[in-house]
Amino acid sequence: MRIFSISMVLLTVLFLAACTGKQERMSAKISKLEQSLVDSVSRTFDKNKAVALIKLYDAYAGSYPGDTLSAQYLFKMSELQTHAETPQAAIQTLDRIIREYPDFRRTPECMFLKGFIYDNNLADFEKAKVCYMEFIRSHPEHYFADDAQVLLDNLGKSPEELIRQFEEKGQ
Repeated sequence: MRIFSISMVLLTVLFLAACTGKQERMSAKISKLEQSLVDSVSRTFDKNKAVALIKLYDAYAGSYPGDTLSAQYLFKMSELQTHAETPQAAIQTLDRIIREYPDFRRTPECMFLKGFIYDNNLADFEKAKVCYMEFIRSHPEHYFADDAQVLLDNLGKSPEELIRQFEEKGQ
């Protein structure tokens, strides 16, 4: 019986060591790919590397949901999805962060960004309005609360309308 207990402890230690090694390798691979995402000479964004990085971020968060890096990687994933012109995917990722990581320090920002993406990338002003209002209601003291209110007040207005409005206020 004692040999069985010792064997179980050794197997557990080996399993945990293997998992930790895999996690560290995955994190190192992410870091390396992040550094190569933008070409240092031409300053161009490599979409193929972005897609690969998005997959790695998602795989890491799926494999290690309790790790504090997972929420951060998902946040970066949403940024890449927005930059790669897949705003619906970015919104889904932001929703995932809000749902799975409510205590993540950037979760309020995720709420704001959802409205911003609906507003600026998708021109879905009704959904943007709902997101901005929810953000303001939930986080009235957040440093983006004033920005959300300004965006809410100006939803759907063309640049010409905004210029005219600011000129009228200036007179």
